[in-house]
Amino acid sequence: MKKLIKKLLLYFGILRSVIKIKIGLSGLIHNPLKFIEFWLNLIKAIISNKKIITFYYSQKIHPSFTQSLPNKLSMNENIEVFCFCDWSEEEKLYNGMNKTKIYYNCSKILPLTFAHLLITPISGYTSKKPFLSKFAHVPHSLVSLTGIYKKNAFDYMDIFFASGPHHTKELKLMRNNRGWEDVKILPSGYPKVDELSKLKGNKKFTKNSFDTILYAPTWTEGLSLEECGYDIINELINNNYNVIFRPHPLSLKHQNKLIDNINKKFSDLSSYRFDKSNDSTESLLESDLMITDWSGVALEYSLAFEKPIIFIDGKKKIQNEEFYKYYNENDLVEVSYRNKLGKIIDSVENLNEEINDLKQTFDVTKVRKARDDLLYNYKNSEHIIKNQILNILEMK
Repeated sequence: MKKLIKKLLLYFGILRSVIKIKIGLSGLIHNPLKFIEFWLNLIKAIISNKKIITFYYSQKIHPSFTQSLPNKLSMNENIEVFCFCDWSEEEKLYNGMNKTKIYYNCSKILPLTFAHLLITPISGYTSKKPFLSKFAHVPHSLVSLTGIYKKNAFDYMDIFFASGPHHTKELKLMRNNRGWEDVKILPSGYPKVDELSKLKGNKKFTKNSFDTILYAPTWTEGLSLEECGYDIINELINNNYNVIFRPHPLSLKHQNKLIDNINKKFSDLSSYRFDKSNDSTESLLESDLMITDWSGVALEYSLAFEKPIIFIDGKKKIQNEEFYKYYNENDLVEVSYRNKLGKIIDSVENLNEEINDLKQTFDVTKVRKARDDLLYNYKNSEHIIKNQILNILEMK
């Protein structure tokens, strides 16, 4: 009992000081009943001596990278799981966390959750780490960690659930170059590909049925959306393909005028569909082939569905200011594995011919070999990560 009282005094002492200093009570103002409910649940968990796990998602697509982990962990009677989402409660609830305690639009109180473990797919996250917490990262892409992220994107992490050997290799290099200490790198896997692969039988790639093409460019200035996005869609439609245009969520924000112009041109056509939904699964399943540049979704598409990809060549998406000091372009998985997953082209002038050639030359065995190379614990990663979390919490 004395230990419990000391623990409560510690927590509420920290709480009192933080509220006095700076904490934004946006949750209280936005939804006071939900805020009060959170504190009651937190106090109850502390009194019950439960381990507290917090998942934090800043974008609506982020829960897809943890799949059902929040629900499965919440089934343990000695664990309390909170999920914080930076969007409104009216949005569609992701099934993988519908059995947990969910809080919307109040992430400013995250430092006060006192979680033993905070898990997030967000990179560059620095300001909301709960007191006394370990900070764990679940990747939200299979692309290389050293290239497309800023140099300090992972400096505040304590634990990494690595998707595959390429991530482990990069993280060990980053640990040395960035001076990380006591950082754990765990061979975990990538739950999103595991889940998508269960749907593979709904529409498999066949050379004789090849009529719907997904154009899914990444964001960042100077890449295919700006350089030739309109031409790609126009060429496909002129050759009687059905086209799904799904830009990166950040393109919707930063390149919205360009996207609007494309939609104005093609939106009246029955062969054109614009997809800006939070969940890409329908578009991934419906399409027979993907065209992209450096989008990370290409790896998910190929490894989960074993479908071909045409990569538009161009400047590489490298945002790490120290990349060329420590690393090599050819080591980037999104560079070295392109030819194994499809075909690279540097012009869209003969796009239809390139598509017809890929139909005949695509080798699914190369994709399966790539999957073996790039993923830990294929089809079992969620179970592995759950057990790794229990080990971190010293519950197994």
